[in-house]
Amino acid sequence: VTGNRIHGNTGAGVNLEAYATGKILNNTILGNKGCGVLMQGRSRADLTENDIHENGVCGVNIFNSSQPTLTKNKIRGNQGPGLRVENLSNPNVSENKIFFNTGNGLEIVDGGCGEYERNQIYENRRNGASISGPKSQPMMKNNEVFLNFEYGVWAFEGTSLSPSPSSLSRS
Repeated sequence: VTGNRIHGNTGAGVNLEAYATGKILNNTILGNKGCGVLMQGRSRADLTENDIHENGVCGVNIFNSSQPTLTKNKIRGNQGPGLRVENLSNPNVSENKIFFNTGNGLEIVDGGCGEYERNQIYENRRNGASISGPKSQPMMKNNEVFLNFEYGVWAFEGTSLSPSPSSLSRS
């Protein structure tokens, strides 16, 4: 799926499930009543260089043991979180810009894991990154998290964080 404008749908703009693979590349995904992108049911798709904005529930929701790769996307101005990872999902998330969302920029809950490297997470209406739940074990490395309205990184409820040199400037 390349070079499309996906907008105005009553659910998600893009829904990937049941072991879905493939590339979602260079699309504009906006103004959907649900999330811009849902990745569920062990999806392993690549989400690259998309502009995901102004969606009704969130920008991107990854759940149910999905393992996608997200690279160089702009996830901005969505209702709720920009990127939500949950239910034993384990994405590789690098070089994205996550900003101006009404919830947390990055929200990892209920056993969400993954590797998060070289992302910019800024000016979200809640926390830059919110991580909760005893099975949530993300690896955050070399990110820049700044100018969010609450905390830069907020970890609670038994979360296990791997040490890393993330930049937490001006949070």
